[in-house]
Amino acid sequence: FKALREHNIKLLLAGELLYPSDLPFPNIDDDPLKKLITCTGRSQIVGVASYDEPFFRNLLEPSKKLYERIKKIDPTIPVFMVHAPMPSIIIEQDSSVRPITKEELNYYFGEVKKYNKYADIIGFDVYPIPQEIAQTTTPYAAGKTPDYKQTIADYLRWMRDNAEGKPYFIALQAFS
Repeated sequence: FKALREHNIKLLLAGELLYPSDLPFPNIDDDPLKKLITCTGRSQIVGVASYDEPFFRNLLEPSKKLYERIKKIDPTIPVFMVHAPMPSIIIEQDSSVRPITKEELNYYFGEVKKYNKYADIIGFDVYPIPQEIAQTTTPYAAGKTPDYKQTIADYLRWMRDNAEGKPYFIALQAFS
C-alpha cells in the first residue's frame, strides 16, 4: 500500500473477490471494501468492477446488491460493469450450431440496459481479434460477424446511444 501511494497507483477492485456472487455479504463491520479503504486510503481506489459479464451468468440481483453495498460503504466509489459481446452463433445442447436471431439480439441488449442501472461506468469486452475466431456480432450487424473495426465502432455507438449519460468504455482483449 505504501508503494501504491508513493507511485500514485490506483486500484480497480474486483467486486467478485470482495463479494462472491454465491456467498452472503459480510457484516457491514467486517466489509472487505471498508477494510481496503482503511488500508489504502480512499484516494487510491478508482472504483469497483462489478461481476464480469453478468447477464450470461444471470447475476442481475447480485449486481444490484453489490452496487447497493458499495454505495452504502462509500457513495463516491464508482462501480464499473463490463458486458460480453453477443455471439453471432449459438451452440445448442446437441452441439448443432445456428446463427443468433434478431429477437435474441434485441433481448440481450434490452437486458444489458437493466444491468446498467447498477453501474456508474459501463463497458463491453471485445475479443479476440481476428473476428473469425471471436464470432461475435454487434447491436447493428443483424447477426453477421463484422470485422474488429466495425465491432468496436458499433459497441461504442450503442453505448453512446444507450448509456443514459454514463461514461463508457471498451475492454479490448486477446488480440492476435
